[in-house]
Order: sequence, then structure tokens, then C-alpha cells
Amino acid sequence: MQRRFPNRWMPYLLLLPSLVVVVVFLVIPSIQSVYLSFFRMSPFGDKMFFVQWQNFQNLLTSKDYLGSLWVTLVFAVCVVGLGLSLSMLLAVLLNQKLRGLYFYRTLLIWTYALSPAVAGVIWALIFSPSSGPFNYFLSC
Repeated sequence: MQRRFPNRWMPYLLLLPSLVVVVVFLVIPSIQSVYLSFFRMSPFGDKMFFVQWQNFQNLLTSKDYLGSLWVTLVFAVCVVGLGLSLSMLLAVLLNQKLRGLYFYRTLLIWTYALSPAVAGVIWALIFSPSSGPFNYFLSC
């Protein structure tokens, strides 16, 4: 059974704020960055000189850039590989019939249950009427 909105335009109106944020904070700056990458700026930023592909050529022939690119690639592969391996190991272990299984599951879920409570306590301390820093800054 397919449900439809009473108003045909309602789904688009609900998506509009997200699309505006993505366009304003992601698409437009990305296009501007690509455009500016073809220019060289003066030291004070008042003049732009069109250099075509020279910036990219300098970047791709730089040993420092290629070295940092290699280090980043190795780091990302190691972190993702290690993270996925440990996650898979924990998932397989938690699916086995082990003694104390409920204790291990509780320890893993504890972090999800505890973080909202800690965040609530921190916000309560920040907005505390008698000693919170927020009220102190409001009184200045």
C-alpha cells in the first residue's frame, strides 16, 4: 500500500531546508574552490592571476604532497581495515554461545545508554542557576 501526502508539494517543501543547506555550505564553496584553483592570488589578495593548470602541476609534482598523500592513504587503509576487523570479531563473538554473553553485550550497549545521560548532566551544569557559566556570562 502506497501512502501519499495530501499535498503533492509537501515532500519537496520538507526537503527544501536540507537542500538549501547543502547548496549554500557544500556546493557553492566547492565550485568556488575549483574556480579559484586556476588562479594565483597576490600576497594581499587584491589581484588574481590566471595560471591555468600550473597550480595542479606544481601540486602533483611536489614530493611533499605525494608523500603526505601516501601516508594518508596508508593510514586510512590501516584504520579502516583494523576497525572493520575488530568490529567483525566483536560481532561474531557476541553471536556465539559464551558464558557471560549478557555481561559483554551490556558493556557494549552501556556506551550508547550512558552518553545521553552524561550530555544531560553537562548541560545541566552549564545552565545551573547558581553556578553555571552560562548565567555568569549573561550577567556580565
